[in-house]
Amino acid sequence: MLDIIHVIEYLWKAAHQLFFDSSFSCERWVESKLQLILEKGGRKTAGSIRMSAAKHSLEAKKKKIIEKAAIYIAERAPIRIIVTI
Repeated sequence: MLDIIHVIEYLWKAAHQLFFDSSFSCERWVESKLQLILEKGGRKTAGSIRMSAAKHSLEAKKKKIIEKAAIYIAERAPIRIIVTI
């Protein structure tokens, strides 16, 4: 099962490795990945996260953080969304 709170945390950590210019870029990236999770599932999103990382020249430490997010999301796919109020 995919814990959406933890997913969002992992996505934000990954986003901060990719974008330096503004939090708006991070917001848009996190939003797009979260939408992809909801529409296509965790494995597809993990691949997309890895592709985002590959487009940037990142140091090993940053790549590791992004890979950790991708692994977390991929290992919990397929997802089952549970909404509680």
